[in-house]
Amino acid sequence: MRNFLRVGSFGSAFILAGILFLQGAVPVFALSMSPPVLEIPSVLRGTSQHTSVHIGRMGGETGDLYISVSARGEGSSSLVFDPSFIIPADSNGIDFPFTIDASHAADGSYRTEMLFMLKAATAPGVSPGVSVSVVTGVTVVVRFSVSGDQVISYQLNSLTTRDAESDSHPFITFDIANTGNVDWKPQKVVLTFADQADATHNISFPLSGDVFKIIPPNQQTQQLIEVPQLLPEGQYIISADIFDKDVVIGTLVSSSFSALSPGSLSQSGQLLSVSVPKNVFSLGEKIPLNAEFKNTGDVPITVVLMTEIYEGDKYIDLIRGDDTVLSVGEDVHLTQVFDVKNKGKYTLISYAKYSNKKTQTLSTSIEVNSGNAILDFLNSPLGLSLVVGMIIFSVSLFLWKRRRAHRAVAQSPVLPPVLLAQGSMITSQQDSIIPPSPLKDISSKDVELKRAINKV
Repeated sequence: MRNFLRVGSFGSAFILAGILFLQGAVPVFALSMSPPVLEIPSVLRGTSQHTSVHIGRMGGETGDLYISVSARGEGSSSLVFDPSFIIPADSNGIDFPFTIDASHAADGSYRTEMLFMLKAATAPGVSPGVSVSVVTGVTVVVRFSVSGDQVISYQLNSLTTRDAESDSHPFITFDIANTGNVDWKPQKVVLTFADQADATHNISFPLSGDVFKIIPPNQQTQQLIEVPQLLPEGQYIISADIFDKDVVIGTLVSSSFSALSPGSLSQSGQLLSVSVPKNVFSLGEKIPLNAEFKNTGDVPITVVLMTEIYEGDKYIDLIRGDDTVLSVGEDVHLTQVFDVKNKGKYTLISYAKYSNKKTQTLSTSIEVNSGNAILDFLNSPLGLSLVVGMIIFSVSLFLWKRRRAHRAVAQSPVLPPVLLAQGSMITSQQDSIIPPSPLKDISSKDVELKRAINKV
């Protein structure tokens, strides 16, 4: 009895949840985890490693599950993760990612527990303010070691392939894990295609390490590789010698597959969409083109996105994307980034090429301007029309004012010379007696002049 009472708080909560569930007081939720113990052999001091654990739902519960995450134990400060997440109602579980950050960790071995707890479920008919609730969850043990030494370690799991046509390249999938604490990939691989009908007929082909993607520490990958080698019709087995630092570190062997006559297998793909993030770009600005493609055939293919650029009906350029290998039924997001040298309106016509085939074309339109809105407006037809209109208006206004001034001079009255002379004498005498005032109104001078003329 005493040992039974020593069950921890987590076990007590689980037992309480079961009792309340039997009494119909509150629904009980349970979680699953995989793996229950996560082993990270080595983390290089000063670096970080990314990993994940699968958390799923158990039982017949429905709806979204809200889960909180915490860590405890030695080394818990080195774990970086989101404190909460949701398992959506339409999902049985998710891979929860987290990071082991050894930037400030000392060398040594650590054992940490990650707790994934369902947030409290309130009993039906009880106000949320009343604490009648049950918390359940799971605990994942994370063990890792921190070292200042670089550890190169790997695991060669399997090599698989599938039937191909004799006029098409075969595809191979390598399943490889990096169990060290630094990035790694094979240096090279030497393939041998052994003809099952003729033991003396072997075809050897080297694969450069450049065709492999780098594998981060503590990660497992399945890399699909196209082998640029045609095989005569027949039945084959592949053996792959994998090298690191010019030494064979392991050999993987495939099951038997066939090289079939051309046309035996269907190769097909569909370009689903093509788009740009906006329709107007500035001159010199990089233009990203996004496309979605799906392999709808029976065999893996290598696809490349092609885009022809036209300004009106004038061909400008052809943009070729990167080669991408797709397995059967896989879809992929393809991207091209380019720019154009001149302003204008352009049409982008895109299609995807695979093997000796290509898809239907999809097009989109863009406009490239100088990046100066005022200058672009003035260079537009409307802007040029406005500028020309303003010039014509300004010239017309100037000519109209000039004609009006000439007309006013021609219509003003002309005095006889004698009166002009006498008027000027009188004005000069008055000016000698009374100094002219700069504030004197011009109209008053006209009145005085008229009075002097009348006196004469």
